[in-house]
Amino acid sequence: YMGTSLMDPLDVWTGHPPVLSPDDGEAVFEALHSRFWAFVRLTPEARDATKALFAKLPACFDTLRAERGPHDTGQRYYGYYAVPGVKDVLFVKADRDGGAHPLPASAPVAELASAFAALENVTRTVYRGVMKAAGVPDEVALSFIESPTAPPDELRGPEWRTANELAAFRYIVQDTTEPCGIHTDYTMLTLIPCAAEPGLCLIDGLGFEVVEPEAMCRAAGYDPAETAVVFAGEALTLVLNGMIVAGSHGV
Repeated sequence: YMGTSLMDPLDVWTGHPPVLSPDDGEAVFEALHSRFWAFVRLTPEARDATKALFAKLPACFDTLRAERGPHDTGQRYYGYYAVPGVKDVLFVKADRDGGAHPLPASAPVAELASAFAALENVTRTVYRGVMKAAGVPDEVALSFIESPTAPPDELRGPEWRTANELAAFRYIVQDTTEPCGIHTDYTMLTLIPCAAEPGLCLIDGLGFEVVEPEAMCRAAGYDPAETAVVFAGEALTLVLNGMIVAGSHGV
């Protein structure tokens, strides 16, 4: 590893990066630049909303599978779909005030809306700080993630104001399956609240090795319920002309 870093050298050598404040844009930028990912601290609102959503999702997915049947409905970026024996997915779009769009009747709409609003607020704070650290004016940064004139259609109501979305996944782990192989996202930024058990894996830029951030979170004594992982997507790499590399990750 060459160059300067805003991270404590001990954290680099032990492999336990610090949990950064969402509004510390320079530190998050440096972590994304050097490690390709970072830990950020969730606000109390995001922590509580995520906990409430996690409690509702298992029953929601069970009901949706029963209603729709355990078949592959085809990947799409709105609503529910399933891949047999691999995963259940629920994509949600909402406005910045937390109002959710029509979803299956069995979906926990209130919890989804609350989690969307709280997690989007954290992600927007991180994103704006990272873009500022990269020298991008705030109005330009916001223009990439807001679409105030977007026309409504059957998937987004007239209040739709953001390109952001909430994706909830349940992976079904079997000996013969790899639920989600290593890949990059198309996003500007992806923020993932840490789960109670390890599963997420990332390519760490310091040693170019696969790491499990949730296991690292526990080993470092961090509270997973208050911690999230953030990394860049392909869109941010393109916008910043390669200053930050899209985070490679999988499950």
